[in-house]
Amino acid sequence: MPASVLEWGVRLILALQGWGKWLVGPMNVITFTGSTEFYLLIMPALYWCWNSRLGLRTGVGLLLSASLNSILKLALHDPRPYWFDPRVQLLTGAETSFGLPSGHSQTAAMVWGIAGAYLRRGWGWALVAVAIALVGFSRAFLGVHFPTDVFLGWAIGLLALVLFLQLETPVTKWMKARSPVQQIVLLFVLSLIIVLAGALASRSVSATWQLPSAWARNANAQAPHEPFNPLSIDGLVLGAGAFYGLTAGAVWMVSTGRSFDPGGPWLKRLGRYLVGVVGVLILWQGLGAFFSLLVEDETALGYALRFVRYALIGAWVSAGGPLAFVRLGLAQAESDRDQG
Repeated sequence: MPASVLEWGVRLILALQGWGKWLVGPMNVITFTGSTEFYLLIMPALYWCWNSRLGLRTGVGLLLSASLNSILKLALHDPRPYWFDPRVQLLTGAETSFGLPSGHSQTAAMVWGIAGAYLRRGWGWALVAVAIALVGFSRAFLGVHFPTDVFLGWAIGLLALVLFLQLETPVTKWMKARSPVQQIVLLFVLSLIIVLAGALASRSVSATWQLPSAWARNANAQAPHEPFNPLSIDGLVLGAGAFYGLTAGAVWMVSTGRSFDPGGPWLKRLGRYLVGVVGVLILWQGLGAFFSLLVEDETALGYALRFVRYALIGAWVSAGGPLAFVRLGLAQAESDRDQG
């Protein structure tokens, strides 16, 4: 992005931050509702406790959008505002990836757009528009994105949403015409293509471009304990692994006729969610601690183990958790419900 555009963005952000510290708390709450962590709490709740199809659609849309965003960030390699100008205050958690386009804005447009398409109500679309706008505004106010990052994030997110809604049915139909093994192999190949695209983008940028020392200096000044490595593909490997595990698990569930009923009494739904989240935490923290003893993250083997870790988390969400719910009496198998 031209320096003149970035400088215009800095002036606007400084004006927004001049509105007062009282907005920092509310803006951080809003920005959390656009984070991957928030969606990864909501998506399993949809899948396990309300509507498994909507939960799966939301998860797939989220992970594909996040993967696309990670690749674009590497390809465009634009700074965050507080990296670019030390006058911009970092008012939220530090960010180590590049800034353009805004991942929060892009993913909010995708995920909340899927919700709007599901509701198909005027009031629903109005709420979606407000949520998307507030998330983007919060990112600029908190000093982690230029306005241009937000605008491009919205544009890419809305385009990705349209493509997702248009292609979902024909792609699903095409996949179902293949055997379960073929589907799982194709999903694995797609996830590897995602990782490879990010790795090639990172390597190409590293070979032809030098990371400005001022960016690292300004970033470390406001977040001294946060490692600064925007060329890392850690986040991309995470997303690709979770996408593969989630979708492969769903394919396996359908192929073996092990679907479950996400309805039932609300106390059982709460029980499912708590058991499911405990399973996610065990895989996330337990495997993370174990793998870290074996190898460093920033190596080929480290990336492979990271992919496996998040693939297992995705598979737990779509398959392992539901099987455990049925065994524990927290959910009813679809076949049992149909016979009843």
